[in-house]
Amino acid sequence: MIHKGMRSIQLASNVGLDLGGIAKGWSIQQMANQLKKKGTSLGAIDGGGDIVTWGPASKHWSIALSHPFDLSKNLMSIKVKSNSGIATSSVGKRLWKVNGHTHHHIIDGRISKPSSSELLQATVVSEDLTVSEVYAKCMLILGWDAGLRLAKMHHPSLEVIAVTKEGKVLIEKNAKGQVYHYGYSPRAI
Repeated sequence: MIHKGMRSIQLASNVGLDLGGIAKGWSIQQMANQLKKKGTSLGAIDGGGDIVTWGPASKHWSIALSHPFDLSKNLMSIKVKSNSGIATSSVGKRLWKVNGHTHHHIIDGRISKPSSSELLQATVVSEDLTVSEVYAKCMLILGWDAGLRLAKMHHPSLEVIAVTKEGKVLIEKNAKGQVYHYGYSPRAI
């Protein structure tokens, strides 16, 4: 129920809302910004797959991306420039069943249901973790083509690594982007 006068929304007793994904990425970015302001010249914060790196331009960070079908393995490694934000989102985690149907936590606001694009996992790399977090979710909701068009329209330097539900790895590189090197073998999937 929307309370216009109170500027609030009241959820039904059987409804929950998790704003953790984007709020987590934003919080980690704010922590990094505060550490930089206080003089920490080199660092990285990993908040459960949402990562911020900073330091001199010559510094590169190696980041392992989890395998969406086998969490005990890595899908690939990337080497990113300092001052990067890396966010990975997946529809393969946070699952529940209702009437025998499996649902996940990435909700497509256009239909008020879990997204149904061809993507299982999306990693976005940019200069800001909050931006990466938002567009990782957009990729999962919109799918590869529409998600990439939206991302490139607003942030042309984004780089995206996605895995389809069939196991195909898709990579959108950018010559001026944050990823310095991709360590990937097609046999990883």
